[in-house]
Amino acid sequence: MAQLFQRTLGRDAWSLEALLSLQQDGQVWIVEQEYTLAGAMAFLCEPFAFRIVQIAVDPLYRHRGYGRDLVHSLVEEARRQGYPALVAEVRMENHEAIAFYKKLGFQVFPRALRYPDGSPGAVVSMEVHP
Repeated sequence: MAQLFQRTLGRDAWSLEALLSLQQDGQVWIVEQEYTLAGAMAFLCEPFAFRIVQIAVDPLYRHRGYGRDLVHSLVEEARRQGYPALVAEVRMENHEAIAFYKKLGFQVFPRALRYPDGSPGAVVSMEVHP
């Protein structure tokens, strides 16, 4: 799973150790197809939102709805547990990710943060209605 994040997210991928640390305050969900890891999403359970920290779909399995299905499942889980929102951070240069979140109904707050290398980032947010 860490390899999938590394292949698809490059410099922004979390290490295996960081992903394992999610066991206390978060979860990792996966999508398998034909006994192959097709996609994964890591998220944290914060006091007022589920924070998506990594989401990736293997290029061989893109445009089949797996990323969308992961996020929709998280919306349902947030609704079930009473969380009011989903949030994530995205590099401004990652136009594909910003378009993905917008298509799913997230609001984009551009230049809301800076990454350690100085590049601008956006916060994306979606309200979860009961």
